[in-house]
Amino acid sequence: MEKQQREQVAKNMKDAKDKLESEMEDAYHEHQANLLRQDLMRRQEELRRMEELHNQEMQKRKEIQLRLVWLAWDVIQSYMYTFFPQLLAYESFYFSRNTIAASVCVCEIELLCKFLL
Repeated sequence: MEKQQREQVAKNMKDAKDKLESEMEDAYHEHQANLLRQDLMRRQEELRRMEELHNQEMQKRKEIQLRLVWLAWDVIQSYMYTFFPQLLAYESFYFSRNTIAASVCVCEIELLCKFLL
């Protein structure tokens, strides 16, 4: 009977030890998962900030390009009216800045400016 009790106690201790080791391993994996989640959240926030900065930079570039187009158009229009006043007679020659900005790319304006200067 005493041998049986010792075996039962030894079995209970082994079971408790196995259970504790299993719980410790589960806790370790949960901790690792939490660290990964935190790292993922940090990286997602960093990516969001970088995308926001990129979008702001692209917007600034578009605004600068549009200003350059407007400036170039003013220069071209002034040049054309100065040296070719007969163009004033043609209604089709009049364009608004918005029309030009929507239809003329910066490269074309740069080529025109180089040609005129």
